Amino acid sequence: MAKSGKNFMKIIKKIPLIMLFWTRVIALLLVAAMYTLRIYFRKFTRRLSKERIAKYGAQWAEKINMVLGVKITKIGAVPDKTAMVISNHRSYMDIPAIFQFLPCSMVAKKEVESWPIIGFVTKINNTIYVDRKDPDSRKITRDKMKKTILNNIPVVIFPEGTSYAGPGILKFKKGAFVTAADTNTPVVPVAVEYKDKDSAWVDDDTFAAHFYRTFTKPKLEVILHFGPAIEHQNPEILHKKTWDWINTSLKNINKGVRVNGTEKKEEILV
Repeated sequence: MAKSGKNFMKIIKKIPLIMLFWTRVIALLLVAAMYTLRIYFRKFTRRLSKERIAKYGAQWAEKINMVLGVKITKIGAVPDKTAMVISNHRSYMDIPAIFQFLPCSMVAKKEVESWPIIGFVTKINNTIYVDRKDPDSRKITRDKMKKTILNNIPVVIFPEGTSYAGPGILKFKKGAFVTAADTNTPVVPVAVEYKDKDSAWVDDDTFAAHFYRTFTKPKLEVILHFGPAIEHQNPEILHKKTWDWINTSLKNINKGVRVNGTEKKEEILV
């Protein structure tokens, strides 16, 4: 009898979380539907550039962050011209966090297409997908990245190739740096960190379980540290300088060291 009573109380305590989860899911579905209708309406009524789609995507990301109670501390200046934006990768929530401040084209693994809500919207938002099972996919991806950059749209890529809990970062794949060097495009490093380390999506954690935990958190605190543009014609040097900058920034963030210096810092609660 006592055991059944405890189980009943556990169920009762979960009700507010379940309600919060479904409220947020419904809200995000409505946001996704409105965003999609807006894109298709614009396409039918006028020529819609990829740059305009990217700006709509930034607005969509802001709405996602608002629904999920994401608090973003942004440090440093967002690039004001076309750049290859290189970021470490903690979670799929990195995408709307960066997107809110930077209308761009994201490079993502093919599997993202099948993710609930996020996958649906990325299909119509300039996303460049990498199919790791296709040996020709990397070359196709680099060609699309070059074309996007030439159209003056920043490209955001997570060169670790997977999400990682940290506290540091994994090795970076070099393809993006080759593209940046070939197109004389500056590389802008971004360090992403979460106050709650459980926010990282790693190891054997299923998407469904992590998705539920993320959608039932009252607040999600994210730090975005945008670094200075790095320019060089040697991709190896670009690779090393970018990796070193992000790694150092993350170490300072996790040690509680002041990382903003003379750069702009702002906290945004959406």
